[in-house]
Amino acid sequence: MKIYFISLLILLPIWLMGYSTAGTSGFMFLTIPPDARGAGLAGALTSGQSDGSAAYYNPAAVVGNEKNLAATFGITRYFADIYCSYFGMNYNFGRKIGVLGIQFQHLGISDMVETSPVGYGFSVDSLGRTGRKFGARDVYMGLSYARIITDELSAGFSVKYIQSNIHDYQANQLVYDLGIIFDPHFKTIRLGIAFQNLGKESSFIEEDFPLPREFNLGLSFVPLQINEHELWCSIELTNPVYMENHLQLGLEYSYHDFLFCRLGLKPGFYRVQEINDNGSVNQNSSLFGEERFSTGLGIKSQYQGRILINLDYSYTSYRNLGDVHRISLGTDF
Repeated sequence: MKIYFISLLILLPIWLMGYSTAGTSGFMFLTIPPDARGAGLAGALTSGQSDGSAAYYNPAAVVGNEKNLAATFGITRYFADIYCSYFGMNYNFGRKIGVLGIQFQHLGISDMVETSPVGYGFSVDSLGRTGRKFGARDVYMGLSYARIITDELSAGFSVKYIQSNIHDYQANQLVYDLGIIFDPHFKTIRLGIAFQNLGKESSFIEEDFPLPREFNLGLSFVPLQINEHELWCSIELTNPVYMENHLQLGLEYSYHDFLFCRLGLKPGFYRVQEINDNGSVNQNSSLFGEERFSTGLGIKSQYQGRILINLDYSYTSYRNLGDVHRISLGTDF
């Protein structure tokens, strides 16, 4: 089994680096990191997350929780007054049974004023307003299961029901994730593989679109540990269908396992369009895409000697769209 797994780790990146299907996809809210820690590390948690949001990055990672129960609640202030909320919880039933998790994510915007051109059957005022309002929201509910296969290998999967609503229109879909965690018990190295948002194409208002499928191959390790100081690093190769292949790099410094500082980057060979003053468009190559960098802070405390509480914040800077702030609260017990 080890030989097959190592061969997979070697061959997949070689194949993927030469294969990119960057284009448009639907249900893009599935690509928004739900928690502040993951966002602050540029999402590079395929091999290094074990809290209530672990299933988002890799369903196999939930087995890393040493407590019975882990839960995470996160809020994201996104662009254009869009807000995203997330709740995830995992319960460890023991090594023989495995870990079961649930997730819920909601993305929405305040109601908007409905407008219509004259002559389309609606009664409108001088500004084209019909007097009605409409909203838009996306939600998903997920169920995850993971289990330790051997001392080195863990595997898991997630099934997610997705619903997207705009005005009177609705789209529904069932998607799934698959993941593997490999721990060779060599120093602090961990390897992870995750296939996300798998499933058939969906449709919305007579238009078909693919899911935001994504493949992630991650490596994490601790390059520095001196007394109460620790530096954790994660490097990932990401192959999404909706954008160019790129790397995800996460760096986390911790002091006494209490205070955490984070930095995340997504370098790659991006195609960036720039609009000149005369209206012409130039297409250039760039090391970074629309998302420039992420950073974050976190604290972890212990209550009554057995309950762990995590409070995290992250900031993500974008080239044109603005800034995104996240806050998440987690607990393990």
